Amino acid sequence: MKTSKNCKRATLFLAAVLLLTSVFAVFPAFAATDATEIAVTDGVATNVVWNYGYVGSSVNPYGNANKIFNNSKGSTDAYRYSDILTIPHAGTSISFSDPAKKSMSVNAYIISSWKQVNGAWVLDTDGTNIAGVGPKTSGIAVYNSTTEIVTYTYTTQKDNEHIRLGCYGTPGSTVCPTVYVGNSETNADGVLENIVWFPGYIASSSHGTVNIRDTIAVGGSGYTYSAPILLKKAGTKISFKVTKGGAITKFASLNAYVFSVWERNHDNSFLFGYGCPGNDQGKNTAWQTVDGDTYEYFYTSSYDNEYVRISYFSGAASNALPSTFPTVTLTENGGGDATLARAYYDPALVLSARTVTWNAGYVGSSANTGSTNKLNKGAGGYKYTDIIPVWGKGSLLMFTDIGGTGNEFASGSAYVFSSFASEDNSLINVDTTGTNLAGNNTSCYVVNPDGSRTYYYYTTKDVEYIRISMRSDSANYGTINKVSTSFIAPAVYVISSANLVKWNAGSYIMGNPNAGWGNGLYSTNPNADYTYTDYFTVPKAGTTISIPAKSNVSANIAVFSTYDKNGDTYTGVSALMPAKASYTTFGSTRHYTYTTTRDNEILRLCTNSKYTGTAGNYFLPVLTSTLGTYSSLFAGKEMTIIGDSYFAGNGIDKNFVWPKLFADLYGMTFYNQGINGSAISDSSGDNKYNPMVNRWNKMQGSENTALVLFEGGRNDYNQKTPIGELGDTTTKTFYGAIDTVMKGLLQKFPNALIVCLNPWQLERYPSYNNANSAGHTSNDYAAAFRNYVASLGNDRVVMLDTNNTGTVPVFIQDASFRRAYAQTPADGSHMNIKGMNFILPFFEQRLAEFMTGYTAMQNAGGGIVFSENGKPVQVKNTAEAGEITIPAPYIETTDALIGWSGTVGGKEVLLPVGGKLTVAAGESGTLTPKYLHMSSAGNTIRLITNSNGIRFLTEVNLAEYEALANIPGVTLSRGTLIVPEFYLSSLGNELTFDSLTANAKKHLHIKAGAWYQQNADSALFAGSIANIYEDHYTLAYVGTGYITVTFTDGSEITFYAAKTPATSVTVNALAETAYRDRNEARTEVYQYETEDGNYSPYTAKQREVLAGYLTSKVLTITEDATNGFTASAKSGVQFTVTVETDKDLLFVRRTDGIAITEGDFDGVYFRGTSVQFTVADGAIRIHYTEYTERY
Repeated sequence: MKTSKNCKRATLFLAAVLLLTSVFAVFPAFAATDATEIAVTDGVATNVVWNYGYVGSSVNPYGNANKIFNNSKGSTDAYRYSDILTIPHAGTSISFSDPAKKSMSVNAYIISSWKQVNGAWVLDTDGTNIAGVGPKTSGIAVYNSTTEIVTYTYTTQKDNEHIRLGCYGTPGSTVCPTVYVGNSETNADGVLENIVWFPGYIASSSHGTVNIRDTIAVGGSGYTYSAPILLKKAGTKISFKVTKGGAITKFASLNAYVFSVWERNHDNSFLFGYGCPGNDQGKNTAWQTVDGDTYEYFYTSSYDNEYVRISYFSGAASNALPSTFPTVTLTENGGGDATLARAYYDPALVLSARTVTWNAGYVGSSANTGSTNKLNKGAGGYKYTDIIPVWGKGSLLMFTDIGGTGNEFASGSAYVFSSFASEDNSLINVDTTGTNLAGNNTSCYVVNPDGSRTYYYYTTKDVEYIRISMRSDSANYGTINKVSTSFIAPAVYVISSANLVKWNAGSYIMGNPNAGWGNGLYSTNPNADYTYTDYFTVPKAGTTISIPAKSNVSANIAVFSTYDKNGDTYTGVSALMPAKASYTTFGSTRHYTYTTTRDNEILRLCTNSKYTGTAGNYFLPVLTSTLGTYSSLFAGKEMTIIGDSYFAGNGIDKNFVWPKLFADLYGMTFYNQGINGSAISDSSGDNKYNPMVNRWNKMQGSENTALVLFEGGRNDYNQKTPIGELGDTTTKTFYGAIDTVMKGLLQKFPNALIVCLNPWQLERYPSYNNANSAGHTSNDYAAAFRNYVASLGNDRVVMLDTNNTGTVPVFIQDASFRRAYAQTPADGSHMNIKGMNFILPFFEQRLAEFMTGYTAMQNAGGGIVFSENGKPVQVKNTAEAGEITIPAPYIETTDALIGWSGTVGGKEVLLPVGGKLTVAAGESGTLTPKYLHMSSAGNTIRLITNSNGIRFLTEVNLAEYEALANIPGVTLSRGTLIVPEFYLSSLGNELTFDSLTANAKKHLHIKAGAWYQQNADSALFAGSIANIYEDHYTLAYVGTGYITVTFTDGSEITFYAAKTPATSVTVNALAETAYRDRNEARTEVYQYETEDGNYSPYTAKQREVLAGYLTSKVLTITEDATNGFTASAKSGVQFTVTVETDKDLLFVRRTDGIAITEGDFDGVYFRGTSVQFTVADGAIRIHYTEYTERY
């Protein structure tokens, strides 16, 4: 970079172009106590003092957000920040560079604003504060990939701004960047003395490289461009001359704009607005005259405070600057045609301006005999555009033609708007199934007071491909404005439907022609002659609105009416009647105008709907606001969001992502937990990617938070996260991770509407949507998120399906959309600032619809609220009568859950998960989950005369049980199921009524009567097996308790203490434990003296029963993989087991050689059951794969 005042020192400074130079900077330095006015010599700041450290940005994660980190120790490889500099004049450009590999990150400000408070300098958070972006072109940063340098250029917007600069400096040295200063102040001769110049040019809309159109072509060979130059007054003429000679071998071509207009963006960087292309063919144009080898370029401003860049062919080498620069002069009231005015360019609509390429020719209409419904390239007198994709149904495509003499406007033989099948510019034939409007179609234009025509078309599909055609006679064009120069491209705008005021046909707003304000809206019959708008808000005072109408508008019609709003109630303030309104007459029409008198003024308009003959599709004044969408439900509320780079911004500051813009519209308290690269899941196994499952609980906000946005999925695709299944709770799958975050959000923000957002639609962009190694596309994750939200059935949780282009028209899968709205032409994820503003009104519409429904439900009593821990975690809408499916809780979903209880319609209910609740319209109620905790309490020996055996115990939470039992209409029954342990494998390891029935297994079902034992907090019930066969003394049994609940809807569900019993028991083992339970001294428990002089809890008779179970006449055979088969008996005798597989026989013999005889054993226990056996040849024989069960 260089300033034009440096031309005498060109050799000295040429090596400094786009490099970091050591003009100043002494280290260490300390921050000044006051601001210093910047001193400039030959375009270079000479008094910048740098300090080690940085000014932390608002997203600084190291505890230095919006404050200075002063690194007093210093480093040759560190951030630096300047003392406060006062910049005296608005329009001053400050420019300096960083090496790309060590450039400023998003955690530190490049530019920060400061103000004095009580004598101390503090960061002005309402001023310009711009964070770094790394090595990329974004905001005020321009990245040169060849030199690997990032250059920052900031242009002040008011006088006496106080700023600090931030940089990284040159690694390994104390060198800091040269600061170049350019301004819009002229000398006595009107010459701009300080202009900052850069290598490159502004590529025009005709440039062969589509991706760089209307952007800075950094370092472009042979060209030089300027920093923005402020033209403070409308009518200011800026001009310069270029003469061929030396390195200048030609002049700026059609591919470069010699003048380009730029608009201030939200972040005080600049957006391209309009361009005046060069012409190197020796012809005069609207902004150049040719005199031999000299071209004079000139441009006259149409508005106050226009910013203009110059670019011209200088002959300099690539990434270099010329040795001299042209003299640039400014002349107030300098004459000449105001280019933007002739193009009907509106600075307020810069975010809706669309880059188009104009070509000679037109699209022939159905009435054209030579080019019927097809393109006629090169035809004289007309211009047509490349195909313009228009995204979003109901969008308005518009431009204004200033016209000329004779056949000054497009005729019926040419389509002004024509449809094509795709964005392929090679297409010639019109899509006759689409909308095609010829020049004589009065429904597609209005005539303005100056005789120009504004052409307009409202799209009817989610995406349409349109060409524009218009007259462009060089000799006649623009005679209404006394212009005879060449074609000036009209500004073309695409206004999203969400930005348009809605018109309503068939009624009018009645006022009092004598007293001003009338008595409101009167409905008339459907064929009424009038149309009126919804309420809409005009952001700025001083905005002038003009609407056309037939001259015979009734005297009692309020053409303009203003309102106050309290809650949802609008109260009329004033009305402007036809007799008192300002207007101009053109032909048979009047154009009424009104200028707003206050910020955020609420208006309605009313006019004669037969002006165009198309009621409801009437062309309306276009204003820059989300008009008609504004919802007071958001005003002043609290909003918190969590997501990935969709919310973090990636290459743009977090302050300019659409949720922040949305929050600013409504003055909301706003917290953003968007982090670039964040996934929802932690499937990667570490915290490297800041998974949302690990940080949702750190979200700022409170129980008063009204709106939560939860967005993600794109990085789960990138990280190849398994999608899993609905019902997953693991954070390693996508479904499980969403569920984890959702449960947390519902608890943390109990009164908020939670809106979920999934990844953009990418079906037509394979490189962003190919299946990953987990086998899933990006769209698969979008669908999974959508399915999850649908599965909840929770009216507190809604899906804003951004994967559906019909919901929000993000066609980022299309190259043309990416060129217009993505951060780079290849970026399939990240919107640029223009894109953020494009999608903002659509998101605002959807959020308003969601919040309106949610609020209406709350105002009607809240619907059916499912409350957990005192918080309304889930809500079901009852706006219409019908059935509600009872959901599962979020906080505790254990087996202890019984269902939900509460009062609905004056009746207490207990309903199971998955059950149905029939509700009347508007019915309300609150349900809470009911739990019944029960568990196995073990088992004991049962000693009852003639009924000895095993007792299984189940413990129940008494308070929970009684709470259920006390609900009217609810009945509870309890009992115990008992089976041999070896049954479990054939029952699928679940002991339930269902498994027993399915497998036709015999079992004991013991229904419980009174409590076996009752304590303060719990109660026990029992179920026993008695009179066990002697040969089953060593057979293991299992048992589980159950409670069957009959709900108020009549349904029944059985709940089990444990579907899979944890332990088994034999009567032999229980008896042995009880029999050997002795104590040396008598106590309250051990009362009965035994034969060995100790004391037992059991009487002599009971001990006799216990001893009876300790038989030695049962042989137990076991097997394992290591030892094979082994046999044992209580007698302690050793046995040997052999197998003859060919005979399917197993033999058991005594190891001491003594023969086993009949009567030695009463039973054999094998493989968990009692089996049949025979005794022969001194051995027990068993058919070990076939045996008969006994019970």
